[in-house]
Amino acid sequence: MIVRKAREEETASIETVTLAAYEQYAAVKSEAHWKRYRKGILHTLSEEKKFECIVAEIDGEMAGSVLFYRPNTDVYGGLLKPFPWAEIRLLAVAPSHRRKGVANALLEACEKKISGARVFLFRFTYRSFNGTCH
Repeated sequence: MIVRKAREEETASIETVTLAAYEQYAAVKSEAHWKRYRKGILHTLSEEKKFECIVAEIDGEMAGSVLFYRPNTDVYGGLLKPFPWAEIRLLAVAPSHRRKGVANALLEACEKKISGARVFLFRFTYRSFNGTCH
């Protein structure tokens, strides 16, 4: 497995993997809710200048991705004051690559980006439609 910074030409692959990873929620929510959620995912992915996208590939295939926001980044478009800690969003693993350590490798890459910081905090947001983590 190779974990690295995403390249510009991989935008479509990242979008495909992310939507495939989150598609499972379409079955447990109303069609209207899924459409809004999907639209939010695509909007977040389009805000390239705000984050660094880290990807994992296995045998040349995109296996997963995560968005890494440095501390004090305006993640929420001015709705909230920027947080003094890094934030990780849209951790996604392609269904065909689950249970292979992809998510762990992506999170470790994020952790390395802020190692040496005085305070280290992962803030996970759980929503009822997310169900259990796999």
